[in-house]
Amino acid sequence: MLNFIVKRLANVVVLFFGITLLSFIVIHVAPGKPFLTMEFNPKMDSAAKKKIEQIYGLNRPVWVQYKEWIHRFSRFDFGYSISDGVAVKDKILQRIPVTLAINGITLVLIFFLGILLGVSGAVRKGSWYDRCATFGMFLFFSLPTFWVSLLAIQFFSVHLGWFPVSGIKSLDFEYFSFGKKAVDFLWHITLPVAVSVIGALAGISRYVRERMLSVLREEYVTFAKAKGLPSRTVIYEHALKNALLPVVTLLGLSLPSLLGGSVIFESIFSIPGIGRLFFEAVMSRDYPLIMGLLSISALLTLLSNVLADVGYLMVDPRIRLAGKHE
Repeated sequence: MLNFIVKRLANVVVLFFGITLLSFIVIHVAPGKPFLTMEFNPKMDSAAKKKIEQIYGLNRPVWVQYKEWIHRFSRFDFGYSISDGVAVKDKILQRIPVTLAINGITLVLIFFLGILLGVSGAVRKGSWYDRCATFGMFLFFSLPTFWVSLLAIQFFSVHLGWFPVSGIKSLDFEYFSFGKKAVDFLWHITLPVAVSVIGALAGISRYVRERMLSVLREEYVTFAKAKGLPSRTVIYEHALKNALLPVVTLLGLSLPSLLGGSVIFESIFSIPGIGRLFFEAVMSRDYPLIMGLLSISALLTLLSNVLADVGYLMVDPRIRLAGKHE
């Protein structure tokens, strides 16, 4: 297994450099410059623009800029934001806790409810419960998230007044006790998390259902039933363990979204997370901030694939045995 992990990590390094190089070139050749958002500043004349270009090295060839960026990245230095001069690392670290908390809660609910719905649908295949659950999951899956978010805000926040319209905390949040702050935060994120969970349940539940149906037809499951084992034992201790391979893959591939956030989702609910920060960086042509966010997302995506493969090896002994005979 160690040799497998070393080989995959070597591939990660090569792919990471390729992704960042391509992203760096595309960003710099795309129309628009960082100064477009500074045009309304009366102090931003041609001399000031040239000074900023010199400070951030924008007047140098692209390959020279990329070489310097790689050198800084090796020291975990993402540079400074063009829009406000704040260190890119500090801006990202400031937004990570919000995105991590919201997406962490969302992922836990998605996988827990998805596995529960998938197993119950496979056990009750063809029943009214299975048909209604399948129809409902794909109905919510087919609806655009931004549209459902707007409808949820209109009905639950504006019409009923059950949840806040936007944001993650109340105006007098600083004066609350620790317990009240936690309750206030959960109250603000309940609606965004609910919308996100409902829209993503179809995928994981269908994966689990189809895998469970396949496993329930295996001979060892039939033998376990013939031995007189309780149905709960057969399903959850024998069948479910072998049906979790797709879930392991999805869990590993969900790592980037845990910190990556959602641009549209966070913008609609005015959540100050990584997704909204990326949107602001793109709109302001903030090259250092865009590259910092893209590089983190690319690295997490590549590492999540490695973790998914390692999870496969740990969950399914047959894969380990196949690897030894190669």
